[in-house]
Amino acid sequence: MSVPVFNGLNFSYWSEQVQFHLGVLDLDTIFHVEKPAVITDASSTEEKTHYKVWERSNRLSLMFMRMSIANNISKFFPKLKVQLSL
Repeated sequence: MSVPVFNGLNFSYWSEQVQFHLGVLDLDTIFHVEKPAVITDASSTEEKTHYKVWERSNRLSLMFMRMSIANNISKFFPKLKVQLSL
């Protein structure tokens, strides 16, 4: 089953499908956990790990949602700066 394209008229169904798929992909952290404080040199290993998990979930969730929104709507969605590291 795939996520329907959000066209402005199907928000409830689209939102339900997006949340389900992100949950299956284990990317739904942003729906359950508030954004953690920015990490610093003084942050514990646990805080750094938690921040990285939340940031990854947020970034990939936004990308996932952007890909399932109609073009005439997606231009209003936040642009993402993706850094690729090999």
